[in-house]
Amino acid sequence: MLKTTLLPLILFPIYTLSIPPPSTIRTIAPPDGKSLVLGNGTIIPVGISDMGDHNTYFGLRRIVNITVNAPNGTTIASVIEGKLEDCRLFPGVKVTTLAKVDQEGTYTARWNITYAITTSPEQINTTSCGPEPLSFQNFTLESTFKVTLSGAAAESVTVAEGTATRTLSSQPTGSVNGGLATMRASQCAVVIIMIMFAGVLASVF
Repeated sequence: MLKTTLLPLILFPIYTLSIPPPSTIRTIAPPDGKSLVLGNGTIIPVGISDMGDHNTYFGLRRIVNITVNAPNGTTIASVIEGKLEDCRLFPGVKVTTLAKVDQEGTYTARWNITYAITTSPEQINTTSCGPEPLSFQNFTLESTFKVTLSGAAAESVTVAEGTATRTLSSQPTGSVNGGLATMRASQCAVVIIMIMFAGVLASVF
């Protein structure tokens, strides 16, 4: 006699939110085109603050290369935020580099932004970046400020975080999964994963 026991079917609803990557970046820098009178050797912070909105993006790789060039073209400060191995973008990201001004003239701050996402975005989830190959998009933002040296000692310059919200030249392509804590029901696509636990107990007499 063969005796079989089947455990019940269990349905687990898993919510995902498909959203485009952020199309803005909040910069830290003196206002674009600003003229400053500063002491020789003054330090000015340049960077990003609270990139994008307040979602957590899963599957999105983002690299920001920030540089500051002096009037003579020399790069006097730089920093890189992010790497291709990282595919989560969390809210509240902040990174700065410090530019020491010791020349008169126009300084240029540049943000080189690279987004990368798998070409199979349907395979992105909270634990997987999705497979290669990747699709890339690059954007460059620039801001300038003019410095006149006052002859005084170096000063302390504070630049407000998120000085300007800059819009990228076009909306990044592709979609990524948004953070579960930030999604609304109207935006959700419900994926029903059916997991059947079947236990078979057999005994032969």
